[in-house]
Amino acid sequence: MEQLMMFISIYYVPLHLAFELRNLLYYYMCLLLRQNIVTYSY
Repeated sequence: MEQLMMFISIYYVPLHLAFELRNLLYYYMCLLLRQNIVTYSY
């Protein structure tokens, strides 16, 4: 059981962080695109 927890903590945390980073990246890119669209349309 302890080995399983170690396994999960070793592999789940980096995956979770990567997922969060990807979400942040998408959010940031959406903001940038929206800003560009606004600046181009005016």
